[in-house]
Amino acid sequence: MLDHLDRLGVATLNTDRLPIVEVPLADPADLSGAASFLWEEGIYVTLAPTRWCRATGWASGSR
Repeated sequence: MLDHLDRLGVATLNTDRLPIVEVPLADPADLSGAASFLWEEGIYVTLAPTRWCRATGWASGSR
């Protein structure tokens, strides 16, 4: 999976090939749509939205 994400140009913090893969979304508003797409494709995920600072737009907390 990590090789495929790399070919697509999708950044992820995972480098150790464990089965848990973090794929941050550029726009948190896309979370619901991404989850629906993955579900329909038979890919079952746990969503972990980060908390966003409205003033800076930067994520805070853990995913």
